[in-house]
Amino acid sequence: MKTFLVLLLTLTSVVVSACEGIESNDCVYEKHNFRFSYDHNWHVEEESGWFSSPYVFLETEDSGLIMVLLVPKEHNKSLETFATEYSKTANSQILLGIFRSESFSEITSKNKLPGIEEKLNLNIFDEDVPMTRQYFSFSSDDKIAYIIIQLDDEELDNLADLDTVLSSFEFIAK
Repeated sequence: MKTFLVLLLTLTSVVVSACEGIESNDCVYEKHNFRFSYDHNWHVEEESGWFSSPYVFLETEDSGLIMVLLVPKEHNKSLETFATEYSKTANSQILLGIFRSESFSEITSKNKLPGIEEKLNLNIFDEDVPMTRQYFSFSSDDKIAYIIIQLDDEELDNLADLDTVLSSFEFIAK
């Protein structure tokens, strides 16, 4: 059911997995002047979104969701503002159930990257599913990449696996 819920939150798009059939642990996504590593078992989708900029969805085997959103630097917002606005938008666009944000707090990833953590609750069919979203950002001369990690709290032990994207993310020369 958790996988079903996560899939409802994503949009239909074209699969962009360069690692299909590869047995190594890490694959590399390299497009739109950035790259990062991810596990070969993750499902990768790519779309165009805000400001006609690309965003990439990654779904893990245990229904964790990572989104990388690239925006022009002139649309830069503080991470706190971005997290609040993203939460309102994402929470209002869920097709089934209701998201309720409960709190936002500052965090630091294991590789010392400052971020924002949101605790929220998904109510679906009168069942509450406690969830966590984490927000991080990277800047280049002309772009900002926002990285959003979302998973239900039962899977928080797997958060270290999701750190692969954060620890490997980098902008690359055009």
